[in-house]
Amino acid sequence: MTSITDGSPAVATPAGVLPTFASSARMRLFLGAILYLAQGLPQGLLFVGVPAWLAANGQGAGVIGSVIAAITLPWSLKFILGAVLDRYTFLPMGRRRSWLVGAQFGIIASMLIFAVINPSANAIPLVIAFAFIMSLLTATQDVALDAMVIDLTPPDEMGNVNGFMFGGKIIGIAGGAAVTGFLSEHYGFGAALYALALIFAIPAVFALLVRERVGEKLLPWSNGAASKANFDIIIPAWVPLLKATLVTIWRKDALVVIFLAFTYAFHQAAGEVLYPLLTTNYLGWGEAKYTALVGLSNLLLAPIAFVAGGQIIDRFGPKIIACLMGLSAGGALLAYAMMEAQWSQETVFYVAYFAINIPGLLAYLTMLVLMMRVSDPKVAATSFTIMSSAHAFGMVVAGPLMGPVDDWGGYQAIMLFSAFFIALSGVSALLLSQGVGGSKATHAAATRGT
Repeated sequence: MTSITDGSPAVATPAGVLPTFASSARMRLFLGAILYLAQGLPQGLLFVGVPAWLAANGQGAGVIGSVIAAITLPWSLKFILGAVLDRYTFLPMGRRRSWLVGAQFGIIASMLIFAVINPSANAIPLVIAFAFIMSLLTATQDVALDAMVIDLTPPDEMGNVNGFMFGGKIIGIAGGAAVTGFLSEHYGFGAALYALALIFAIPAVFALLVRERVGEKLLPWSNGAASKANFDIIIPAWVPLLKATLVTIWRKDALVVIFLAFTYAFHQAAGEVLYPLLTTNYLGWGEAKYTALVGLSNLLLAPIAFVAGGQIIDRFGPKIIACLMGLSAGGALLAYAMMEAQWSQETVFYVAYFAINIPGLLAYLTMLVLMMRVSDPKVAATSFTIMSSAHAFGMVVAGPLMGPVDDWGGYQAIMLFSAFFIALSGVSALLLSQGVGGSKATHAAATRGT
């Protein structure tokens, strides 16, 4: 018989043991930030470093777009991962933590294996295989961590926790992009992978040290027991799990968030193809300089997410922030598209880059808050990942379109494409109910009334 512990936040953490995720608001902020930093490292490698590496080695928009599609394909299938995580788990380690730790081990192993293989930029099938496997493991880590946050975070902390999580993520993306760019240019792609595996292991170790709830196991062979709280909410069969998920995502607010995420992805995919090509062909940059810019900009943007992002969203409500940020980023893209004669000027590029990406960051952060607000904790992994899969599926669809859009109207057409979809994403947030899209106080009142 499986032993059970109470595991509630009210139970005191034993002396000499780190606070659990459920019992400590500070631990939720710290662990959310540090584990999202770990998650950002392979995302910086894949979404920034690899496209820059390919562009610097002569690959065009069509090839880079196809690699972006391969990278995002596992993220578009996150709802399958979410259903598996909701249905199966090793409860003595917590509802999500065994999946989190397993995915992190797989990421480290994959980096080391592909470092030994050390593929060239011309080995596109091998690069695509590497991108897919790494993204699958990173997506699994993401699903497990997001579901743990939804399970164990009070609703009125969601904005603040998401701010810390996203701040950690963009620092990780900065590190992953910068390390990949510098080492792959000067020492080869394999050296970049060895370094990232080592760096990734440092923040990832915290998943081994912090329990979800008091009394659970740190590792399968450690002392501890499953929490009664998890037995109370887990759904033990597929049919009721899928039924509860459909009820959640078929609501108007969830459908609006799915549309918002899908259209935002078209903007994001366009940017990830556009920037490395623009800096290579108009500014004459190498991959190290471009990835250094991405790293530096993320470090500058991180305080916005940490300090201001979550608080701004909680205070004014994500529907207003999403709309304003979408229109702002779209307007900046439209203005830059009309300035083709100045594309070769670094100062103009820097101004445009930050004018687009600061509101773009806040728009993305509001999207994450909205996904968590409309998710049901009983099927948190499945419902949340269906919505986030809409974002990834949008990138899978948009990535291969970048070649034809480039052939039709060049980089200017890609910018206009990006501007249209970020603005459409933002405006769609106005369709959200006030209970989901309003301020923290409004959302809390609506939650109490349900």
